[in-house]
Amino acid sequence: MKKVIQILLVFVLALNIPVNAFASSETSIPNINEQAFQSLGKEEVKEFILNSQSAYYNVLGINFTDSNIVYTSDKVSFKTNAEVSEVLKATDVEGLPYIKGVLKALGVSSYISLTPSQKTESVLNKTGANNAISDSSNNLVASKIVKAIDQEFNDVQSYIGKTTKINMSFIISINTADIKNISKNTIKISGLDSLDNEVNVNEFNLRSSDEMNQSGINDFNSMISDFQTSANMVHLSLVPINDFNAYDRIAARDYAYSWWGPTDMNYNHNYTNYNYPQGGDCANFVSQCIYAGGVPTSTYWLPDSTYWIGAANLKNYMVNNGYASLTSYTNTNAGNFAYTTAGTGHIVLVTKNDTVNICYTAHNFNREDEPFTQSALNGGFSFYVIKNTP
Repeated sequence: MKKVIQILLVFVLALNIPVNAFASSETSIPNINEQAFQSLGKEEVKEFILNSQSAYYNVLGINFTDSNIVYTSDKVSFKTNAEVSEVLKATDVEGLPYIKGVLKALGVSSYISLTPSQKTESVLNKTGANNAISDSSNNLVASKIVKAIDQEFNDVQSYIGKTTKINMSFIISINTADIKNISKNTIKISGLDSLDNEVNVNEFNLRSSDEMNQSGINDFNSMISDFQTSANMVHLSLVPINDFNAYDRIAARDYAYSWWGPTDMNYNHNYTNYNYPQGGDCANFVSQCIYAGGVPTSTYWLPDSTYWIGAANLKNYMVNNGYASLTSYTNTNAGNFAYTTAGTGHIVLVTKNDTVNICYTAHNFNREDEPFTQSALNGGFSFYVIKNTP
């Protein structure tokens, strides 16, 4: 062996080839102070999170989980997950901007303080102007809307005063030309979306108070319109969207929390793993969640079927068979789902909606309570609610 090495070195020298030409390309990159790079990068992430969340949350702590540092010819980078512990600043439901929008649309200063009859009267003041339906239908619509609002308030109330956690994914990088000058000005912080694409960090900024307020107004008005349209129907739809009342969305959410990851080894091994090289496990995971919530299997939708493991197929099956309907992201609470055509298609389970942060949990890329980016909320994803009408 020694003789072979000696012959190789003589050959290299004879050809006038530098011996270090056989070294890893990474050795050509000057050394970086990795500890200083990671520390400053995470401090910048922490500052961003505090600035973006502090308008509506008291941030109690941020824990980071870092990937290995990656060296390329033009930059040095690493990914980090920030687990943020926080609690809403609002001490009651009606202090939230979205709920204030609902109250404004309803025409009351407070809903919680109303008696049941006063709630019905307030809703009738909004629905009674529709002369296309009878008084009895108006009363039925009003009753359903009151139940829906009560349900929504109870849902949001579950977040008040409760410490919750969200996870935010970032990539921190620095150009190789700047690695001897690590500073706030040379470090770049980007976000990572649901498909692990690098996006502008401002995609994680929260909506303004005015935007949330307007969403509350829009959702309330849409709810009235939807219930009135239903009351106006002479014939029942062939797709009985409003008749599926057996869905336990909390069970679906809790299943997601149990089996999301963080690695493939943490998946439920009672099901096939469709990650690489089989294309992806996102729909398989959401199907499991929805099934845990009570949607029954069928000849077409069952484990390993195309409707079970295909993102677009799953979405279409749930809609076309009357289990789910398209809605706004603000109206999509935990246990429901969102779909995007981006990439080869991706589907995720919504696992948190306190009216400020709307978060999802998913497989590949494995995520738990990750906030949707602004682009995802504003057209990147479509949102669906599995019907469990009051």
